Amino acid sequence: SLQAIHEVYGDIHLVVARDLTKKFEEIFRGPVSRAIEHFGKSKPLGEFVILWGHRGLSPVSPLGIKGL
Repeated sequence: SLQAIHEVYGDIHLVVARDLTKKFEEIFRGPVSRAIEHFGKSKPLGEFVILWGHRGLSPVSPLGIKGL
């Protein structure tokens, strides 16, 4: 959840995309705190993708192998 991301990583910037390729597609960009406020106004429905990064971490493959 957005709250868990905020607790672990702090108020980092992220992208929340809802219902991609559909009529009511929505893309939110900003800090986690604003995303929590934005999506907390009503119960969001649909399919979501959340993207965030962390500087200083080396890339990890889906298999957990660094550098791939």
